[in-house]
Amino acid sequence: PQQFDPARLDAAFMAEFRRRNGLEGRFVVLGVGRITQLKGYDLLIRATALARERLPNIRTVIVGGAEAARADYERELRQLVDDQGLKEHVVFAGSQRQMAEIYACGNVLVSANKAKPEAFGRSMAEALAMGCPVIATRFGGALDIVRDGVNGWLVEPGDAAQLADRLVQASQTTFAGLRSDALTRFSLDSMVSQTLAVYAEVLPKRPSGTP
Repeated sequence: PQQFDPARLDAAFMAEFRRRNGLEGRFVVLGVGRITQLKGYDLLIRATALARERLPNIRTVIVGGAEAARADYERELRQLVDDQGLKEHVVFAGSQRQMAEIYACGNVLVSANKAKPEAFGRSMAEALAMGCPVIATRFGGALDIVRDGVNGWLVEPGDAAQLADRLVQASQTTFAGLRSDALTRFSLDSMVSQTLAVYAEVLPKRPSGTP
C-alpha cells in the first residue's frame, strides 16, 4: 500500500513517460513483465491489431526488458508490430523502476499468458491498487485476483479476438473501488490474517491450558 499509492506519485516522471511514449490522448494498454514467451506479448500485439479499427486511439505499452537469451524473441515481437502495421499503436518501454507511476498512466493492464499461468500475478494486484483495471487469462493466479466484470475481465487462453473485444469494452467502462478492494484482499495485514485463519481452522483445537 505504501509503494503503490496514488497520493505519492512522481508527477514529473509521469509527464515525461507520457511524452516519451506518446500517450497523450490515447487509450493506454499496459503489458508488464520480462519479455519472454510466457507473457503472451504476441497475443497482446495481435489483439491490439484487432481492436485498432474500433479503438483507433489505442496505445499498447510493453514494460519490461529482455535478457540476452530472449533477444531473438524481442526482435520477433518488434517484427510482428511492423507486420501488423502497429508502429503508431505499440511501444516498447523497456525495464522501468517507477511502476506505480506507470500503472497510473494506464487505462487497463493486460496479463496475456497463454501457455503457463501466473502463480499469483503481482502486477495484477499492483495495478488494481493503483486503480487500473485488469484483463487476464482465465487460469492460475488471475482467478484469485480478477473478478469478471467487477475489476476487469477474464479471457480464454490464446483468444486474441476475445481479448480485443475486452480492450474495446474497457475503453467504455469505468470501475469504482479498485484500490480499496485490492488492499482488502492483498495487503500484508490481510494476507497474514487470512493465513492464520486457515491454520486455526485446520489445526486440532487443544484443551485450555494444553501446551
